[in-house]
Amino acid sequence: MHGPGGPGGPGGPGGPWHGDDSRGYFHGAPWGDGPGPWGAGAPPRPNWGRPLPPPGGRWNDGPINYYGYNENPTWNPGFNQWGFDFFGVWIPL
Repeated sequence: MHGPGGPGGPGGPGGPWHGDDSRGYFHGAPWGDGPGPWGAGAPPRPNWGRPLPPPGGRWNDGPINYYGYNENPTWNPGFNQWGFDFFGVWIPL
C-alpha cells in the first residue's frame, strides 16, 4: 500500500492529488478549494474500527467526527461501500 499521491494513488506516481471524476474536488469547503486540513494528497480514511452494517442497511452508530466535522455515513451503491460525502468528495469507511 502506498501513501496518498504515491504510485498507484489517486494523484498518480509521485504527483499531487487533485481529485478525479469518481472522488470529486473540494469546491465550497471552508478552507477554500486548496488542500484539505490533512495537507496535500488524497483524503485519509476515517478512524473506524467497528463492524459496518450490511450493504444497503441502516446506519445506527451516529455521526463520525472527521477533522472536526460530524458526518453521517450512508450506503453508496455506486461505490458499493459505506462512507460519506465530504464537501463533494466520497470518503469510504
